Amino acid sequence: MTGLIRRVLYVFAGVWVFLCLITPGHSFAQETANKMVLVEGGTFRMGNELHKPSYDLYDKNPVRLINVKDFYIGKYEVTSAEYDLFCMATGRSEPASGRGGRGQWAVVNITWQDAADYCNWLSEVEGLTLVYSGKGDNTICDFAANGYRLPTEAEWEYAARGGNKNTGHKYSGSDNPDEVAWYQDNSGGITHPVGAKKTNELGLYDMSGNAAEWCWDRYFSYDRFGPPERNLRVFRGGSWCNSADNVRVSTENQDCPEFGFGYVGFRIARTAQASTHGENKRTQLPFIDVPGGAPADMVVVNGGTFSMGDDSQAERQEEKPAHQVKVISFYMAKYEVTFAQYDAFCKAMGRSPQPFDSGWGRGNCPVTYVSWQDAVEYCNWLSVKEGLTPAYSGKGDTTQCDFSANGYRLPTEAEWEYAARGGQTGGRYPYSGGSDAAIVTWYRDNSNDMTHPVGEKQANELGIYDMSGNVSEWCWDRYGRYQDTTVDNPPGGLKGYSRSIRGGNCFSAAKYLSVSYRDLNEPEYHDRVLGFRLVRRAY
Repeated sequence: MTGLIRRVLYVFAGVWVFLCLITPGHSFAQETANKMVLVEGGTFRMGNELHKPSYDLYDKNPVRLINVKDFYIGKYEVTSAEYDLFCMATGRSEPASGRGGRGQWAVVNITWQDAADYCNWLSEVEGLTLVYSGKGDNTICDFAANGYRLPTEAEWEYAARGGNKNTGHKYSGSDNPDEVAWYQDNSGGITHPVGAKKTNELGLYDMSGNAAEWCWDRYFSYDRFGPPERNLRVFRGGSWCNSADNVRVSTENQDCPEFGFGYVGFRIARTAQASTHGENKRTQLPFIDVPGGAPADMVVVNGGTFSMGDDSQAERQEEKPAHQVKVISFYMAKYEVTFAQYDAFCKAMGRSPQPFDSGWGRGNCPVTYVSWQDAVEYCNWLSVKEGLTPAYSGKGDTTQCDFSANGYRLPTEAEWEYAARGGQTGGRYPYSGGSDAAIVTWYRDNSNDMTHPVGEKQANELGIYDMSGNVSEWCWDRYGRYQDTTVDNPPGGLKGYSRSIRGGNCFSAAKYLSVSYRDLNEPEYHDRVLGFRLVRRAY
């Protein structure tokens, strides 16, 4: 009888939802919006600096600098009452309540896919653009859509820490877990109604404890050269059954997305929509000048996982197979190194003659006629000049790169392609920043067979210019076929002499400007359309 009564109540609730949608002045969308908080974007230190639970051998979660854009996030975890409406509307079976009640209790026993499906349903109910397409491991997230979604892991931790109001608490809102969290020591072994504990600095409840929360992200180990993990999804926040250690804002957990658990639920997020100005313009990440970090002409490229390569081009075997690669956050220069910058290096080091400009101009034109070794030496010179630790030691084929150094270096091929694709915010464009080569690149059809000053074309989603066209760019890597490389921050081929080149140039046909196109040459080689750009670590 109790189950029948509950179902009758849900029918009435469903009718109320329908009436809200059609009744003037009464908006179901507004009901949901009132439970969302705007989180203003910023840069923060993500990860665990001082402490790691001793049992969790897989939580490598090191500190790294992350930039997050504005977004909305739910004040509360999604409740059983809210989720049961979704089940009623879609004919799904309600999940078991676990060790707790229904109604305003956090929903649990749902899979990652269930959470994604709920987000799409709620978006559809409110007339918003669906974020998710595909199913299971093939699910794609359109971050530009205005519908509901799961937060990314970075968004989740940034919000849990209080966003730009962060006061440095170990738990979300306090250093005392009893104030803000239902966890092992105070939960009585059950979940509790949402919002019963103290909020954090942003007015968010239960981001530590009660129910752990699914995030969008696949889980990969943060070990720089470690093996890839199997298909897992991240959940954060800890739950009613965890120790205090495991409800901290930095603790990361993961499991199979096909499984539901009596201690894992979720909360919803939305991308904060920015106004656009003019055709072909898209929202760009802010350029952050972090004290002690990158100078103003570099941008933060937030780490993430992406599909590197392209299986669709039958004649371009060097781009195959497309494979999942994870990169950690780094800084990348907005522009290719210019003649003005390189000439200062030559003057300081007494190098003569300076590289030839082919009569196309110096100043803000990209430097050309530089070998791979020249580029490496420029990186070390600039590092010393700015009081940083040089990344490179040795010479020629014995050159070693210390990726932990804070000095300048060449990007790896993986870093280059990830940034060219727009990082986490990128669209699926053939060229860096768009589908129209004429808008984003200098190439054969519009360059008049010459290079042009950097930054004249449209930037990509990260605010980086000329990654397709103008001049090709040296990368750190020894050139190797993809099956010979690692998948977590790959440093390139482990043998071979030639070095990788990316991006195409002002003489290239459009097909050679694609973000996946690969080239190579000997490290002593120099050419009138070959230059480079800089990166630095960001953690």
